[in-house]
Amino acid sequence: MKTAVVTGASRGLGFGFVQNLLGQGYEVFATYRALKDDEPLAQLNHPHLHKLTMDVTDSTSIQTAYQAISAKTDSLALLINNAGINHDSPGMHKPSTTQLGHLQRTELLEMFDVNTIAPIMVVQTFVPLLANAKVINISSYRASFTHRDEDGNYNNYGYAASKVALNMMTRDLAHELAPHNAMVFAIDPGSVHTAMNQRGAQSPDEASEAILKTVAKLKSVDSGKCFTNSGKRALL
Repeated sequence: MKTAVVTGASRGLGFGFVQNLLGQGYEVFATYRALKDDEPLAQLNHPHLHKLTMDVTDSTSIQTAYQAISAKTDSLALLINNAGINHDSPGMHKPSTTQLGHLQRTELLEMFDVNTIAPIMVVQTFVPLLANAKVINISSYRASFTHRDEDGNYNNYGYAASKVALNMMTRDLAHELAPHNAMVFAIDPGSVHTAMNQRGAQSPDEASEAILKTVAKLKSVDSGKCFTNSGKRALL
């Protein structure tokens, strides 16, 4: 049975991945920083679903989760770095992350920690399980300079920049993972209706299904590159 790890799996896009992967016959390790009783993952039970805590900004928590997962499997087919944070999301636009004169270092750093550094630290810890695996880093169309100029939404300092950095980390990571015959891709999921984006056009189930179909077709020559959920090269 193929195995997958999904971070940030309690709701939204992460939960969409969990549902789709279980439907495809995967054994799924669904991780979260905290799980509330009313969140979708808390209410889902499946014989091939394992729920466990993993704070992606805490190295000890990542290591603890790795130990629990490696005790149950010696290899992963997929590692999906989905956990993310966006203080700049529609409906929020906090001055502390969007307006010059009000910017707060701690909140900007938090977005870089969760969105950029955490995926790399998770991969670093899980390398022993990644031979022949595919790693999906969830990026964003906001990481595109082209889209930024088209929509004119320039007051989005933390989220957009953290995803641009994730794209570069993905490129570098591809070279490090190549000796393990592992591949890594940055995927723009498109507009997804989640708690971070109430105006999203796709459901998490639709977006995650599209991403999994795209990633299934990608080859080693594509590793380190950025794609849309439909498999087109993402605009930079």
